[in-house]
Amino acid sequence: MRILLHSAYNHFPNKRHEDDPSEPAIEIYNDGHIWHAYGTEPHGEAALLIEPRPLQESTYNKLETEYDRFSKIFTHDSQLLAIAPNAVLIKYWRDYEVYNEEKTKDFSMICGQKQMCPLHIERMKLAEMIAGEVDVLGDWNGGPKVTRHDAYAPYKFAVVIENYLDDYWFTEKILNAFSTRTVPIYFGARKISKDFDITGIIQVKRLWDIPQVIEDIKAAGVNRVYNNRRTAIERNFRAVQKYQDFEDWFFKNHEGVIQEIWNYQS
Repeated sequence: MRILLHSAYNHFPNKRHEDDPSEPAIEIYNDGHIWHAYGTEPHGEAALLIEPRPLQESTYNKLETEYDRFSKIFTHDSQLLAIAPNAVLIKYWRDYEVYNEEKTKDFSMICGQKQMCPLHIERMKLAEMIAGEVDVLGDWNGGPKVTRHDAYAPYKFAVVIENYLDDYWFTEKILNAFSTRTVPIYFGARKISKDFDITGIIQVKRLWDIPQVIEDIKAAGVNRVYNNRRTAIERNFRAVQKYQDFEDWFFKNHEGVIQEIWNYQS
């Protein structure tokens, strides 16, 4: 089974996505390309929502009332999952890198200059607030962009803020922390504990709690707090390995759903 994906990005780059007319294919429309499906008579196409709600607001709003336009809707969005009976949970991430080296620094944070959604702006405000206490890296204040190695590998803790707060939305931001054995101070997926050991994460419910968390870690001793979490750090380092490839995860976890879509389209 292959996927004929209508998208600006190739989320299914392996052979099963290649244009082989001899292999059965299901059609999936991704994010903004979902609008292309509305110009055709429905024949069982599926939708794949990867960008978070703030970046595809009109698409999410339309699907909340017209979800039956598609046979299945693959999404991480908790609101759409609750509304649409044909919605199927996916957990999306981008690539991450693995590094094994000694931790020589305490706290980092990556901040860019994007202001496309509310948490981009809030992240920049927080960066300004804690820049004296944390190594805030990136081009947020005119500095150079930073590699994932430099932002995570040497650090015991990293402030990690997703671009959208929801139950299941997590990205390479936190995966880079796990894959480098860095403890994330995390504002993101509310149900991250379903996939990773929460004792290896310092999860905050409010963004503005982060400065106090940093102060508390310093007061307790950075090395001591980090070393007390080593077992969970190793668990998360092992757990992150299953998220190396979205395509493999997708086919492994949704083989039956993919067959349903094929049966519908046939």
